[in-house]
Amino acid sequence: MIEKLLIIYDKLILIFMQLFSGRLKKSMSDSQYEENTKAWKGKSTDGGEVASSADNLCTRAMDAGFRYIENQRALDTMLYGKSGKLSDKLFFGGEHMTAADNACEVIAVYNLFAALDMKEGHDLPELMKVFSEKGICFKGRFGTSPKALTEYLRAEGLKVESLSAGRLEKEHIDKLETRYDAYIFMAYNEAHKVTSMLHTMCITKETSGFVRHNSGNATPYTSLNEAVYAYNGGKSSPLFVLGAKRP
Repeated sequence: MIEKLLIIYDKLILIFMQLFSGRLKKSMSDSQYEENTKAWKGKSTDGGEVASSADNLCTRAMDAGFRYIENQRALDTMLYGKSGKLSDKLFFGGEHMTAADNACEVIAVYNLFAALDMKEGHDLPELMKVFSEKGICFKGRFGTSPKALTEYLRAEGLKVESLSAGRLEKEHIDKLETRYDAYIFMAYNEAHKVTSMLHTMCITKETSGFVRHNSGNATPYTSLNEAVYAYNGGKSSPLFVLGAKRP
């Protein structure tokens, strides 16, 4: 009985995210793109230098090989969405909401494209603008809708399959592992506790095993299922898992 109620609860969370999925005003989306591009690359959109390479957020946020974004907290001067005093107080400890707080879904998409060698045309500021125009949830206060991620990846030509509440058992995740080359999953930081907030990450297949990115833990796991369920020391629970591959 409890398990069924939890599945219903998870489904309601996903429905909520879809219902509040929308877009920012074009003027805000364009303005944030301009500023985010400067912060990310140390360049303006016309290519002019505005900061040294050591100052840009790309250098601070990415791994040593400049392939994956691993340090979301570095994105504290990039903006994704619009918050207010009340939501900042309720969800972000009174601090103004930035991409360091709410851009994890967009980062997961960036990392997935990196895993599939499709980074060209999918840089972080461009992806943030894409989802600002379709898919940002409650003006960014709840990140980005999982459905929007799925639709965008398909529109970019990828083959995609997703699992959500009621189909997150090991047997289904194992099938996803065999069929696809890179993955995205969304999880409660604490099991079924929405007030603990949600975090979304990319998982890639490396020679060492299955590795989560932007999770604060680069431990390789022997299976996709283990990488999903071991997040946050096993204290979390998944809400959504997606597999993708090039056609």
